[in-house]
Amino acid sequence: MILAPEPSSRPARAWIVAAITLAGFALRFYLLDQQHSWWDEIVTVTRAMLPLDELWTSLKFQGPSPVSTDCSPPLHHLFIHFSLLMGRTDFFLKLPNAVFGTLTIPVVYQMVRRLYGSRAGIWAALFVSLTAFHVSYSRDARWYSLTFLAATFTLWMFLAVLQDGRKRHFAFLALGAAALCYSSYTAVTLLGSLVLSLGIWRAFSSPGGKPANRRAAGVLLALLTAGVIYLPWVGGQINTYFAFHDPSVTRPFTLEGFLKLLPPFLAPHYFSQFDLRPLAVGVTLAGTAAFAARGRLFQFLVLALWTFLPVIAAYNAKIAFGLSPKYLMPLFFFLATMIGAGVDWLAGLASHTAGRFESAARWTMGAALTLALCWMSLAHYPDHFLNPLDSYKEPMSWLARQQYNARYLLFGKSRQHKAIADWYLPGVYAGAESLDATGYKRAVVLRNTGAASPEGARVINDMQTSRMGILNRAPLLIVPDSQGRWHYEDRFGDFRAYSDASKLHNVCVQPDFTNMAQYDLTAPGEVEYTFANPTGRAIEDLTVRLGVQLSRVEFITPDTVLELLAAGPDGKTVTLARVDASVFAKTGAAGTREFILKFPAELTSQGSIRFLARFHKGERNGDFALAYLAFDASFAPGSSAASMVDFDEASAYAAHIAANSQVYAYSEDSEPLDMDGPYVFDLAAPGAKQALSSYLSRHPGDRPVAALADAAGTIRFLYHDPLLQSPFMHVGGTAMPVHPATPADSGGYVLSGRLDYPVLHMGDASFPLLLKTPPGTTVTVVPGGEGRLSLRPRFTAQAFTPGQLTSYSSLRTLPGQDCLTCSSEKECRFGFSFASFFPMTEVRVVWYPRLHSDHGRHNSVTLSASVDKAEQTVLGSFRSSGSGIWDGPVRRVSVLALKKPANSLDLFFTLSGDAAQLWSGDGFEMVIEAKLDTRSAPLLPFRDMVPVWADGGSFNDFGIFTSPIRPVFFDRLEISQ
Repeated sequence: MILAPEPSSRPARAWIVAAITLAGFALRFYLLDQQHSWWDEIVTVTRAMLPLDELWTSLKFQGPSPVSTDCSPPLHHLFIHFSLLMGRTDFFLKLPNAVFGTLTIPVVYQMVRRLYGSRAGIWAALFVSLTAFHVSYSRDARWYSLTFLAATFTLWMFLAVLQDGRKRHFAFLALGAAALCYSSYTAVTLLGSLVLSLGIWRAFSSPGGKPANRRAAGVLLALLTAGVIYLPWVGGQINTYFAFHDPSVTRPFTLEGFLKLLPPFLAPHYFSQFDLRPLAVGVTLAGTAAFAARGRLFQFLVLALWTFLPVIAAYNAKIAFGLSPKYLMPLFFFLATMIGAGVDWLAGLASHTAGRFESAARWTMGAALTLALCWMSLAHYPDHFLNPLDSYKEPMSWLARQQYNARYLLFGKSRQHKAIADWYLPGVYAGAESLDATGYKRAVVLRNTGAASPEGARVINDMQTSRMGILNRAPLLIVPDSQGRWHYEDRFGDFRAYSDASKLHNVCVQPDFTNMAQYDLTAPGEVEYTFANPTGRAIEDLTVRLGVQLSRVEFITPDTVLELLAAGPDGKTVTLARVDASVFAKTGAAGTREFILKFPAELTSQGSIRFLARFHKGERNGDFALAYLAFDASFAPGSSAASMVDFDEASAYAAHIAANSQVYAYSEDSEPLDMDGPYVFDLAAPGAKQALSSYLSRHPGDRPVAALADAAGTIRFLYHDPLLQSPFMHVGGTAMPVHPATPADSGGYVLSGRLDYPVLHMGDASFPLLLKTPPGTTVTVVPGGEGRLSLRPRFTAQAFTPGQLTSYSSLRTLPGQDCLTCSSEKECRFGFSFASFFPMTEVRVVWYPRLHSDHGRHNSVTLSASVDKAEQTVLGSFRSSGSGIWDGPVRRVSVLALKKPANSLDLFFTLSGDAAQLWSGDGFEMVIEAKLDTRSAPLLPFRDMVPVWADGGSFNDFGIFTSPIRPVFFDRLEISQ
């Protein structure tokens, strides 16, 4: 007979499933944007934000993108695209997947009900609802959650068609199969398993006759309909397969390797105190026995084919991907089904002795056994929600606070960092969209920690930030050496091109990749170098030698073009070369091709020569980059006279810089408040060395942003920007005349240093700033708005300042470790104290404890707070787990939302002894931050030159940002409970 469905569930079971779904909803939506978006999610959102036509093309041809290639069809990206129309935040990025994950819970119930029974469906749904594997992927903005939903829904509808044969089931089967195809490239194996199951059902399990034939034909028609719906994307699937195809890949199956993929289905991989595998294996075996005992062998076969055919395909696919549990998704739902059936069968066996309480006992034991299997997931959630792992948010939040006078954000490798900054810092900085020779530019540089670290660089969560000033010296001078030759070369290992090129439109330097490439691959770009022949001597020959790289994937032929042109002062261009993919290998990594091009004689005879490289926009995967760029010139005989060597090249470049940028002559009499260029010191000029000495005494340790040397290699010109490394001016007890570049009232101000109720004096006016903070604190005041108080103490040997701490004793640092600990086994305590006339409304602390997890569970690190000198409240603690090993440093985030504004805050850390530590350094930086209500803060008038000095504490920096400019604070970059 045809498969008969189990009788309909009682209404009470529907309420149980609703309650389980509601619990799953809470786990999937609670603090949904708490975790940062990891790199693969950045890959997704970067493509999802494209216009729809570009999104389709970009995914179909793995089109040029600042992120890596993507390995899913477009349906998930479309959901993300429309979700982001409601808001550009992590919440809306992850919202579709949280919805899909929640909907999967009742679908699993229905699927397992069809496979085995209602009670088993409830236990399977409860397992899926609570287990961390499914919760984490429901909070992940990748295609997995949508695929989970589409796959389980399709299997449910397949079973419903065979059991009921209702028309709506055929339609839903077609829609589910089409959605599965547009969600994952693994759909073909899942749908293939259904075709095999249908053949087995028709041959062995079903009776003959029209009903069976009609249902079998309906299944095939539904799958065929799904295939027709998918036809527009078949080319995209073929492209993607060959893009990732690697014939050399082999994945030999071993039982040991296979079993290593299963534990994450039960518990987060970083929990290992309790091994749930024996219990899960026992329940799974019981579920298998239960299927056999109930005569549900065909249903078991359907599930087994649906599960293991994709697994077999994954092991045999010649694709350059490492196997991970997320790619073996059907195994998780096989496990959930077997657990549901096994729990129901075991609970039924055990409850036979309960007499008239058999039903209640069965439900109670089933719930207890399922919850036991979810125990490690439930124990994991407090850390998962309240103490997320290190993230992109921390360095992005730091960068958001560094943009007071730095307009540009540059990257060591724009392919990755640009996408992260575009998502988290939209509109805060300008990038390399347009970097021409006009104007001095202050920039913040973001690189990986493996890159060379300039002095003053700061490391935050594996990212390195620093500042640089860009002075453009274009045009470059073609001046012959004593041999009558001239040479210029750049291999792009640093940012020198920003100073030498006369124009960079949507072109950037990537020192971490040592190349120059398009900044935004979805738009054309152009770089231009201008050369001047100041001597007027005839150039006999001028050539450019450049290495061109083509980044691409296998199989897809790029359609982008690189044009190399030359031009004279009249603007008329001459094409030197046109480079496309045809000059590179047809397949595989293309490497670097060298081009040696000669400038036409009619151009070299002119006084100004230009070289241009134009990067066209492409739609198929592949983009060009310059690996190096070199120019060589030789002069006509007689051009190498000795007088040519005496050409004052340093002064000529200094003139170019002065023409391109605003530079200032230093004066001891006053200090500009908001300079838009550096000081220039001509060391050959009278009094210049004394002026430089005076400058350095006022700004000790300041490093030049540029230097020009003469022909003998002696430094002739130095350029210093006092507002670069220290964005604001130093204010002390001695009056300093300051003058604004543009007279205005302040839109806000920043104070940094040791503040002890300082009073700021401006001429005859005085402004009490009622703040008392430890050294290193930065306070941002926004009149009429919200300010910030921030302290980032560091416990490194170089940076630790005991004066930052209050009420400390029996405390010490450890050599080579960026931490504080107790000097003995006895408990120690230290804290930080803040007082502010501007009320504090919220406090956030990011801290990194580490301890030895002793078996006695004695060791601990605890954070507590006292507000307005009231009783202390514990904000968080990290305690020994009893594992017997060192745990940490572990990231903790504690947030105190004040019920009423406070004017004082005391934070205390209590360490149990010398086996407990608190870390703060590179990669583990503690952050103490409070929101301030600064609506009542006064505006500071800066209209004329006025002497400024301060009493009370010491300012390291005092900064003014004038109206209407105010600092950008991104609450979405801050993690709150």
